[in-house]
Amino acid sequence: MNQMEQFAQKWNEYMARMQPGLEKTGAICKKSGSVLNQIGIWLWRLRKIFLSIPVVWLSVYLARLNANMLPEMVGIGLQNSGEFTRFVTRQAAIQGPLAITAVCLLFLFLSRKSLYPWLISLFSLALPLLALVTNVFPA
Repeated sequence: MNQMEQFAQKWNEYMARMQPGLEKTGAICKKSGSVLNQIGIWLWRLRKIFLSIPVVWLSVYLARLNANMLPEMVGIGLQNSGEFTRFVTRQAAIQGPLAITAVCLLFLFLSRKSLYPWLISLFSLALPLLALVTNVFPA
């Protein structure tokens, strides 16, 4: 018997000993793969909720911040001269951006493509910041 035949025989014996362990490992990998697949499916199904959580939290935080820092009458439409074109109440200045963000999130939940309305809802978070900056620190 030459060396190649001896090696092939020892390899076959080794693989015969390892076969039950490999079958168990394969079953474990298959089971964990199916569990990871189910987790991925549920994450995909709940993606709109996961996308909306930080937007809702940040919009409520900014509304509370504006409730404490904005004056009673909030100016909108800052002109080059430093004057505002219109004035609204503090409540309107707080609830307006919240309503716009809520509409964007409603579009998020009704839309088949969730990323576009989510990005628009992120841009709607700039409205309370702009109201705060232009009224607390006017030009």
